[in-house]
Amino acid sequence: MAQSDFRRIVERLDNLSEEELKSLRRELDSRLASMTHQGVTPATDEALQNRLFEAGLLGEIKPSIRRSTGTDQHGPVNLQGEPLPETINRERQ
Repeated sequence: MAQSDFRRIVERLDNLSEEELKSLRRELDSRLASMTHQGVTPATDEALQNRLFEAGLLGEIKPSIRRSTGTDQHGPVNLQGEPLPETINRERQ
C-alpha cells in the first residue's frame, strides 16, 4: 500500500463514530488473528511503531519499559527432602 493511501485511510478515521471504530477494531483484530493462523506473522510492536512514526501518527517512539532485574540469568533451585508442594500441603493442615 502506498504511503499516501495509508494516510488517507487514517484521515478518514476521524469521521467514524465510536461504534464504527469499535467495529473496525474487531474486524482488524480478526484479520490479524487469521493471518497468524495462516502462517503470516503480523508486524511486531517495534515495526508497527516505526510505521506509525513514519506516517506521522506518533511523535516519538519511547523505549521499552522492560528492564532486566538481574534475576533473568538465574536457574531453578534444587531442593533436598520432600517435594515442595507436599511441604506446603502439610503445613496448611
